[in-house]
Amino acid sequence: MGSSIYNAWVSMRQRCNNPKNPEYFRYGALGISVSDDWNCFETFKEDMGEPEIGYSLDRIDPRGNYSKENCRWADNATQSFNTKIKITNKSGKSGVKLYKGGRWRAFIGFKGKQHHLGYFDCIEEAIDARKSAELKFYGFIKE
Repeated sequence: MGSSIYNAWVSMRQRCNNPKNPEYFRYGALGISVSDDWNCFETFKEDMGEPEIGYSLDRIDPRGNYSKENCRWADNATQSFNTKIKITNKSGKSGVKLYKGGRWRAFIGFKGKQHHLGYFDCIEEAIDARKSAELKFYGFIKE
């Protein structure tokens, strides 16, 4: 068994390139690929550096490819909130949910905790609250 960075590199490439990999249907089959630069382990290691203990490879945009610009080391809590929008999501925005009584609830996860951002009568206000929180917590707006 190799180092954690080497294992992350191998796993990433397997998910995207090997149809026999159990996770291929979530990655390679959806067109998610690995940048050509990262076919070389040394380039991947140089771009990413060693992960902290408990961190694993995460794509900032979960719909994007694996590349230097779209990847980071993240803890499990950050990764769990950085997922594709579920098909049942009526708002079209991660972290904005239709709540009881027809109000919209905005929330965001950061460092293992879910932060309640408020209840809103209109969806636009809830989305704005979520976007503001994304800038505050993540430093970018997740589209």
